[in-house]
Amino acid sequence: MRSWLRMLVLTVAAAGVILAPSGVAGAHTSLSTTDPGPAAVVTVAPQQVTLTFAATLLPDDAALTVTGPDGVQYQTATVVSGRQVSTALRGLGPAGVYTVTYAVRSDDGHLLRDGYGFLYAPVA
Repeated sequence: MRSWLRMLVLTVAAAGVILAPSGVAGAHTSLSTTDPGPAAVVTVAPQQVTLTFAATLLPDDAALTVTGPDGVQYQTATVVSGRQVSTALRGLGPAGVYTVTYAVRSDDGHLLRDGYGFLYAPVA
């Protein structure tokens, strides 16, 4: 991978493009895994974004958005299945940082809102 891409990812993370938690107290679930992951560099546009949490999620209280560097949202419908929330993507737009934001409610009723970024750097 080009060194400037790696440096860009590190700069993005350090500059706070990866969103800070909303400060919702008492959230009893946590994010376990993501695909693509925080600060990941992807060279091929992913077909979907999937987040897995430590607790079962309530399907009616979930939102997942994927916003490109152009300000356009690329997600389709949010789907919840057990501990996972996902969305298919309508392709991706320009190269750059894509922001994934989510709001989920675990089966104990607590809301968790957060987000992160990944870098889309298609191979020329």
